[in-house]
Amino acid sequence: MRQSAFWLKASISLIFFAVLVRWLRGHDVRAVLRGTDWRFFILSLAIIPVMVGTSCAKWYLLLKVQGHPVPFRTLFRYYLVGYYFTNLLPSMVGGDVVRWWYSARTIGSQADAAVAVFLERVTGIVLLLALVIVGPLASPGLYRHPAIWIPALGAAGALLALTLLAWAGSSIWKFVNHWAGRGAPDPHPAQDVGANAGSVLFREKLLSKLARVQRRLAVGVEVLRRDRRVGLAVVAWTVAFYMLAAVNVWLAFRTFGPAPSPLRILAVLPTALTVAMIPVTLGSLGIAETSYVFYFSLVGLSPAHIAAMALFLRFKLILLGIVGWFVYLGLDVRVHSADVQKVNPSDATW
Repeated sequence: MRQSAFWLKASISLIFFAVLVRWLRGHDVRAVLRGTDWRFFILSLAIIPVMVGTSCAKWYLLLKVQGHPVPFRTLFRYYLVGYYFTNLLPSMVGGDVVRWWYSARTIGSQADAAVAVFLERVTGIVLLLALVIVGPLASPGLYRHPAIWIPALGAAGALLALTLLAWAGSSIWKFVNHWAGRGAPDPHPAQDVGANAGSVLFREKLLSKLARVQRRLAVGVEVLRRDRRVGLAVVAWTVAFYMLAAVNVWLAFRTFGPAPSPLRILAVLPTALTVAMIPVTLGSLGIAETSYVFYFSLVGLSPAHIAAMALFLRFKLILLGIVGWFVYLGLDVRVHSADVQKVNPSDATW
């Protein structure tokens, strides 16, 4: 099944690149690339460690509030290794899982490490969804486009669902179990037989995943409640990351010519990022570049200019992965897919 998923995602990546090439017919991307401004090229590379540092600062706080003050330098190295696994390896083991695995070995607690990685990720997703809703205010005419207001409605629904799960999750879960006519999730759903075995298996797996998300959110809220100052700091670092993300895109645009203002970038960037996160391709290959070209075209930018910017962002991710590979080679203990599969972070006692 893993091999099938890999080849399916690889095929979808190729389809997105084919669509992108078709869109760019008649636009001279090479001419845009030849006009590279090397000053902004260097500045665009220089912002990479700053962005990684903001994420590591948040991760550091989330571990520290649980009693695990891991050195910042150590977390920075683990984050780089995560980029290596996400961007360079054709593996089903993602960067978040790798960061969990290494941090769990460092602090001696799988559960606390999983909480920190989950919170570091979910707080970023929550703010991203909020920006999908409010970002287009920077260019109000965008709301007339279905590609803007439909994701905004979806983001609002997702935020509402996360809020309900976080603050009233146990009550909702009891209702869901009662509605489904079941008690606790069946630990052996594959044992169901009969004509409805497939649907029962799907239902059990879906409800089990929802239960895990609910537990994670409940524990995450409790962790953030331990010290409100840490909670505020986590929010501040998350905001800083997305501000830097807008600057990062602005610098990438300036590398190849004029750039929209950071506010105009924030009008469409969150939606483009959200679409690029849909897990149907390998490491967002193809879907990210196509999403950038489509959404930034809505604010009047040249497709060739956007494509150059998007390819530059991909180049920087690959560069991060290469740096992460060198860091990985220097670690005393190296993680492999088989190691991670032995212990699943979702099985940690929360």
